[in-house]
Amino acid sequence: MNTFLLLLLIAPPEISLEHGPFEYFEASSSWNSKQVEMANLIVKEAHLHNVDPYFMVSLAMVESGLRSYAINKKAKDVGLFQINYRWHREHFKITRFTDFRNRLLDPTLNTRYAIKVLKNMSRFYACKGRNLPACFHAGPGWRKSSRKEQISLYVSRFYNFKKSFERKYPAWRNR
Repeated sequence: MNTFLLLLLIAPPEISLEHGPFEYFEASSSWNSKQVEMANLIVKEAHLHNVDPYFMVSLAMVESGLRSYAINKKAKDVGLFQINYRWHREHFKITRFTDFRNRLLDPTLNTRYAIKVLKNMSRFYACKGRNLPACFHAGPGWRKSSRKEQISLYVSRFYNFKKSFERKYPAWRNR
């Protein structure tokens, strides 16, 4: 037995790790498997729709903590990007919150709709450049909001995540 252990120390066996059909995705070790899955989905959708993946993952992180099942019942915000029922139900031609919730809990649909909202918001002067996260959170009139301090904190958190993700996950840029 001792001879075998000595041989292992001298000449360790070649170990091949087969991961099967799964693709490697760079993500935080503090995230659970569902959060990693959601970040991967968002990065793929961002590339499909020609938007910044770091922007999108940061937005979902601030909005829901990358939880596709997140629901704010009081505000009626749903999913990864916390799409608001009151402001967005007409796009889906839905009159009941339960129907809206059931549709927007689909993380792919939620991500695609968030991209559409961002592209629409970017038309407004108040949403240009670094103000786009504020507009996503509070609309193009965010500068006149009584919650301006809270909105500024939201934007600050967003940019902290974005900067961190850009530094930690360079592979997201080229997926």
